[in-house]
Amino acid sequence: MVTLDDIKLPPNNIDAEKAVLGSIFLDNEVLFLMDSYHLIPEDFYQKEHQYIFECIKELWVMRRTIDVITLTDQLTKRNFIDLVGGQDYLYELSTFVMTTATAPEYAKIVKEKSVLRSILKACQNIIGDVYDQKDTLEIIDAIQKRIFDLTQYDSSDTTKHIKEILEQRIEEHMAIVDNPELVNEHKIMSGYASLDAMTG
Repeated sequence: MVTLDDIKLPPNNIDAEKAVLGSIFLDNEVLFLMDSYHLIPEDFYQKEHQYIFECIKELWVMRRTIDVITLTDQLTKRNFIDLVGGQDYLYELSTFVMTTATAPEYAKIVKEKSVLRSILKACQNIIGDVYDQKDTLEIIDAIQKRIFDLTQYDSSDTTKHIKEILEQRIEEHMAIVDNPELVNEHKIMSGYASLDAMTG
C-alpha cells in the first residue's frame, strides 16, 4: 500500500529542532520555559536529535550542567556519540542560535510537527485497518482511541513571564487600595462569623 511517506516527508522542522538544542547549550534554564510543551525525544524528527535530547534530559535529571563536554561524555556512555555525528556536530549546535529569547517558540514548533506526524500515522493506521477489512466495530473503537490520544496534546502556551504576573498582582492591589470594598467581592462566606474571621 502506498502511504503519504512515499510521496513526501512527514511534517518536520529541522532548524527548529537545532534551535531548541542550541538554546539549551546557551542557557540550561530554558528547559524550564519549554516544560509547558512536554517535549520528549520522540518529538524530534531527526534521529540524531532524539539521541541528543534524551541525553540532555538525563543530565538535567542528574542536575548536571549541560554543555558540549558533559553531553559528549553522556552520549559516549550511551554509545550514541558516533550516531549523532560526534563532538563536532554538538559544537555546531551550540552556535546555531545567538539568543534564547525565542526558545519556547522553537519548542512549540517541534511539538506541533510531532503532533502532525502522530495524526498522519493514526490516519495511515486507520486506512490500513480498513483495507485489511477488520471488524467494523473494532475499527471504530481503534479510531476513537487514536483520536482520544491525539486530543491529549494541549497546544496552548500557559507559560507567563514573572514580570507579567507581578504587574497584574500590583494592579490588583492598587485597585484594592483605591477601593477597599473590592476585597469582599471575591470572598466566599461560610455563614459562620468565627470561621469567616479565621479564614479571612
